[in-house]
Amino acid sequence: MFNAEEWAQGFSEKPLQAGWTEATIDEVVMKTSQAGNQYVSVRFALDEYKPTKLWENLNVCHPREDVREIAFRKLANMCLACGFRSIKNPEAPDELENERLRILVADKGGEWTIKAFEPLRKATPKAAETSPTAAPAVPDDDIPF
Repeated sequence: MFNAEEWAQGFSEKPLQAGWTEATIDEVVMKTSQAGNQYVSVRFALDEYKPTKLWENLNVCHPREDVREIAFRKLANMCLACGFRSIKNPEAPDELENERLRILVADKGGEWTIKAFEPLRKATPKAAETSPTAAPAVPDDDIPF
């Protein structure tokens, strides 16, 4: 028997809003476009808006260099937001799966898109040490200049 109340629990009633939100990369898979080009599909589960998910498609295998460059820049920003300085294979960035980060969500003409990535907890720059600076040493002599 299917109990609708049981399945409806855990869903957010909060509508998706533009801005920064926490997310988990819950799937990273290689797919093939209708044109026959392979790309990496990265799926994000939005913590605050369950069960909402967003996708970022990275055309890392596209024949055009400018398209690949955009994909690699997005992948690099995603990696850095997840704490990775490098990954083994940009065509299969499996290391990113289950990683958490923050994403900037925007409404682009009725379609939700991801505009930017940042670490889950931004590192706050340490305040400069506020120790008093020592006065320059003054020679102890009777010369007036």
